[in-house]
Amino acid sequence: RWSGEDATVIGLRTALSDRATMYVEQRLMHPRDGTRWIPATVVGSEERWGDGGRSYGEYQTGSGQNGTFNRAVLGIGRRFELTNGFYGDVAFERMHTEVVDGIGTARDANVLSLGGEYVGNPDLKVSSRFEVRHESSDRDRLQLLSLNRLSASLGRGVSLFGRVDIMTTQDLLNDTREAEAMNFSLGLAYRPLDDSVTLLVKAARIVDMRPASLDPEAGSLRVTADVVSIEPIIELPLRLQLTPKFAYRRMVEEAEGIPA
Repeated sequence: RWSGEDATVIGLRTALSDRATMYVEQRLMHPRDGTRWIPATVVGSEERWGDGGRSYGEYQTGSGQNGTFNRAVLGIGRRFELTNGFYGDVAFERMHTEVVDGIGTARDANVLSLGGEYVGNPDLKVSSRFEVRHESSDRDRLQLLSLNRLSASLGRGVSLFGRVDIMTTQDLLNDTREAEAMNFSLGLAYRPLDDSVTLLVKAARIVDMRPASLDPEAGSLRVTADVVSIEPIIELPLRLQLTPKFAYRRMVEEAEGIPA
């Protein structure tokens, strides 16, 4: 995921009609600050309608860090062409989660997203997505998320790619910023001979701020990392790849608002 979390998915999908499908998946998710994989079983269906429309529903069950959970997800969205080469999309998703923790914890979340994409030039692609998420549980939270991508061909086997991701979470009950994450990266891909050899050069700044503990008065921890990497990709026989990576990372950790 954009935030650095990992997930593995295996499943089956079957067609219900020309427009509808049903799927069963087993997902293994690993939060970036977690110590173990979180399994989840998903049963869902999806229907595509009109010109670029999509609606779906899922039932999810699994075991998280706070106990077994059951989650219902409903979503609807549509992608449409604005003008030649420009596309837009709008989507809404609602989730309800029940946690079996002896307390009966319940969470509701509503997510509205707007996106745009330009693909009218074969040498240039730009996309942007903005999401607003409101979550109600033990306290109300408002999360804003912006995902932006750029890729361009500069000619002579050189390609430019960039990424800007910004996320902030606000605790509405205490009127405080609960979390913040930013990822700014810029890179070049160079193919000096042909597709058998590619050289990737990338520079990135990653900022991650989150609460020091579950206590909202305990302050927060901020980690800022600057990374420069060089990664050659060499195509080998039998469809194998050799991808050594050389990287330099400078990391700074700061404590904010932690009581003395």
